[in-house]
Amino acid sequence: MASNPIVPGFNPDPSVCRVGKDYYLATSTFEFFPGVPIYHSTDLVNWKLIGHALNRPSQLYMRTEVAGAGIFAPTLRYHKGRWYMTTCCVRTRNDGVHDEIRGFIVSTDDIWDDSKWSDPIPIDMVGIDQDLFFDDDDKVYLCTSRLGPSYGGGPRQPSGALLTTYGAEIDITTGRNLTRPVMLRDSDQINRIAEGPHMYKRNGWYYLMIAEGGTEEHHQEWIFRSKSPLGPYEHPPEGINPLVHNGPESTEVMCTGHADMFEGVDGRWWVTMLATRPQGDGKVAQLGRETFLAPVEWTQEGWPVFNGREKIGLTVKGIETGPKPTEWSDDFSSDKLNLGWYSVRTPVRQEHSLSARPNTLTLYGNPFRIDQRESPALLCRKQQYHSGTWLTTLDFEPDSEYDEAGTAVFWSNFSFISMIIRKKGQGRELVLRWNRYEDDKREEVVTSLKTANGPIQLGFRAAPTSYTPFYQESAADSPTDLQTLDSNVICRNKIWDSPFTGTHFALFAQGADGEVCLTPAHFGRTSFVPN
Repeated sequence: MASNPIVPGFNPDPSVCRVGKDYYLATSTFEFFPGVPIYHSTDLVNWKLIGHALNRPSQLYMRTEVAGAGIFAPTLRYHKGRWYMTTCCVRTRNDGVHDEIRGFIVSTDDIWDDSKWSDPIPIDMVGIDQDLFFDDDDKVYLCTSRLGPSYGGGPRQPSGALLTTYGAEIDITTGRNLTRPVMLRDSDQINRIAEGPHMYKRNGWYYLMIAEGGTEEHHQEWIFRSKSPLGPYEHPPEGINPLVHNGPESTEVMCTGHADMFEGVDGRWWVTMLATRPQGDGKVAQLGRETFLAPVEWTQEGWPVFNGREKIGLTVKGIETGPKPTEWSDDFSSDKLNLGWYSVRTPVRQEHSLSARPNTLTLYGNPFRIDQRESPALLCRKQQYHSGTWLTTLDFEPDSEYDEAGTAVFWSNFSFISMIIRKKGQGRELVLRWNRYEDDKREEVVTSLKTANGPIQLGFRAAPTSYTPFYQESAADSPTDLQTLDSNVICRNKIWDSPFTGTHFALFAQGADGEVCLTPAHFGRTSFVPN
């Protein structure tokens, strides 16, 4: 059988759209830029990144958003020769409460060309987790999930609900409502959350699928149906809901939910969903929420059944082959960044060059560090496998103690393990830096380097429950390991951290104490080799 997840690493809230024999999948990106990656597949298990729906500041401009804010839960749909993607950009206060949220729609007639995605069309339905549904009569409906009154939502919300799903007919060309929002689902499950809505039509029935219970260990998926897109929606018979729930008793796969159904080329139905893979006794899921796949069957009464009513596991039923872990590398020989590199928040300006030195990524550090809420000179890639080796070569000769550059295991500006090269006297030193899990106190281990100039290899050995940073000053030296750190340093669930994202490997340059970094940092071939 094929392996789950089908899109490993930080790829939550998957939404799938099939056009002919091709499948396209979009996922959330939160504070990372560009936003909403678009993956392509012809077999449902081998997925390739082909672009991003939000790839320029006119579409997505994030400044100082907190970790875990930004782009939430996109929906990708296709209608009459055009792809549509709807989502929202969440601005969140330090107390974790969302500010007012207005979603938007972008569209394109060529999903393979990033430049063809339109600028956003704002919509008038407040809330998160926007969903688009195109009916047979060309009417368009949009659903969102809104906060209840006790949490800053409107007075029309039912009392006690944290998140409630509403729907309305909209004008797809302007984003304006054509009808008043109607409440479609007020959850009575734990946490009173009804989010991640998706609407479908099959055999004359409209189906509304909802993620309930929150996105943590009680995450699950529920479904309802109606003869009208705006309801009222009826419950299925006993035994259908929840469609999926890998609860706290699960070990290999947890937090299943926020699903999207679709019909395959051969008429079989499938569902994608997010889930996590906890590691070790502490159930740390440092890769974040990933994209999983399961088969769907329909009962004679017209209700879907996920995965034969079994819990989601690490294999996909009904598919015999799948991808194996492969080495990734970048020698920076292209004239533009390869797909898969991300910044934290929208860069105010381009902080990198691929032409300053051949086959080299040059970063120009600005005055903002990776532990601050601006956009530092940082480029990162998602960690897709628990075990393997991240390696880069850094040529950096700082002429000031304020100039810093290095590599990091990066989750957020609160959660990272960084290795930094900086000036010390007439030479250089290597600083291992992280925040302790217990009390957020910054820890540092400083190592004097033998060389005052020249390239140094820096890397991390990733294991299911730990990271071991190491360095190598010359080919004649053996790699030197530094302190091994537990993965819980990275994956934390405090309110000011981001429980929604996942681990990246990062390259960065920065100025210390508000100073600009005047020394360019030159990174050579960079790779990740799975074990």
